[in-house]
Amino acid sequence: MAGDDWAAHLDRLGICDERHRHIATEAALLGGHVAKGIHPMLAIASLKKTCRMLGVSFWAYLTDRLTNAGKVPPLADRMRQRAA
Repeated sequence: MAGDDWAAHLDRLGICDERHRHIATEAALLGGHVAKGIHPMLAIASLKKTCRMLGVSFWAYLTDRLTNAGKVPPLADRMRQRAA
């Protein structure tokens, strides 16, 4: 798929944020992990980038989720706050 076609494809999917476009492109270049299942290292790298972008400690977030402590709010909540 040519560059212009790829950009149009991302537009049709509603992926307009530059960071999300970059992630989608990386995933496509890595062999379409979405169809095969996401490679664990790709998932961890994406989670780390998202935590960094939102100002959340990756290790605090991960520990909170693994222990089910509930002290760190979901990243989706922070993303919605940031978008508002």
